[in-house]
Amino acid sequence: MDEMSFGFEEKPLDQITIQELDAIVKEMFKKRDEADELDAKVTELNKEVEALKAKVMSILEATGRLNHETPEAGKVYKQIKYQVSYPKDEVNSAKFRRYLIDNGLENMLTMPYMTLNAFFKSKLEEAGEGADPSKVLPGIGSPEARVILSMRKGK
Repeated sequence: MDEMSFGFEEKPLDQITIQELDAIVKEMFKKRDEADELDAKVTELNKEVEALKAKVMSILEATGRLNHETPEAGKVYKQIKYQVSYPKDEVNSAKFRRYLIDNGLENMLTMPYMTLNAFFKSKLEEAGEGADPSKVLPGIGSPEARVILSMRKGK
């Protein structure tokens, strides 16, 4: 019998003893504590990664570089991420709704914001390099632009 079966295969659940139930509950709390410790470690490591990313971003900006590739590690590169939101006023909201309907995209009238941002990104890419992001989708105003550092693991 493996340690996680607790005898379930040998007897019906309604015949489990209090001691067996206690053992299961203790194991459950132990595993949750282990998971919480790992979550805390992951959170700390992610903070360290973000601090290193900020340092690398500062170095790239100070040296005028857009990217850097390190053998046996990977490539880091600056990337602009745009974030848009639904129009708040009636006029722009109507423009955006009309655009969706006119283009057969009625199913997107109630899309979540992440889908809206992905849709905006695809339309910006279609518009090509140098396109004005504020004119990509009717009714959607100027996007918020953030420069982030992306990482691509090397081979």
